[in-house]
This record gives sequence, structure tokens and C-alpha cells, in this order.
Amino acid sequence: MALKDKYFIEKISRYTAKRLLDEYHYLHEEGNFRSGINFGLFENKSRLLIGVCVFNTVSVKEIVKGCFAIQSYKLDGFMELGRLCMNPHKHEKNLTSFFLSGSIKLLRKIDNVVALLTYADSDHHTGYIYQACNFK
Repeated sequence: MALKDKYFIEKISRYTAKRLLDEYHYLHEEGNFRSGINFGLFENKSRLLIGVCVFNTVSVKEIVKGCFAIQSYKLDGFMELGRLCMNPHKHEKNLTSFFLSGSIKLLRKIDNVVALLTYADSDHHTGYIYQACNFK
């Protein structure tokens, strides 16, 4: 059965996102969690929340200038992936990349996205999911 037949993605509240992040994300309550536009990955049958994606406006304007040579006053449409977290007990092949790419598609439907920045914290992971989703 295809992933799209077993799972669905929808916009969720900050509170719903925070519950899963507090339980499974390596930063837990640390690291200035900013909620912007949040998406959740749910199992179809149980409606259990499996993953959380949090997109924010860019936190450091100078990064956009450095990455794209754009003045900081032209930031409309530049966003960053602030958090990506999956329940480690519900792992399935390609599920995280399915969720991230589906969340980005939904984000583009509700917001004007010019570019999306994300960061891999090398102390905790190497960014394989971002690479699989063609982030540069």
C-alpha cells in the first residue's frame, strides 16, 4: 500500500506540534521553538500524530542576504524549516521524505514561498532527509 493511502498531512496548531516535539525532538524545550505554519503527519486509521513540520519566517535576515544576495527588506516569501520531527516508533521507508515534501506542497498552497532554508545540526544528524528532498 502506498504511503499516501496510509497517511495524511494537515495543518496543525502550535500546541499539537509542541506535544510531539517535546516528546521526540532532540531540542525538547530548548532552542527557542518558534511556531509559524505547522503541519502534522497522521495515520489514516488511528489518526495518530506521527510527525511534525514547523515552518517560520527567516530568523536571521543576514542569512538570506548571504545565501541569495538579496537585501534584508526583500524577505517576503523566504522561510525556514524550524523543526522536523518524527515519532521514532513509527518508522517506515521514505516516510519522512514523503512528509517533508507533502508539507512543502501544502505550504506553497497557503503562502508565497520563494525559498526555503533549513539547517542540519551536525551534533545530532547529517541532513540525509534534506538531501533526499533535494535541498542544497
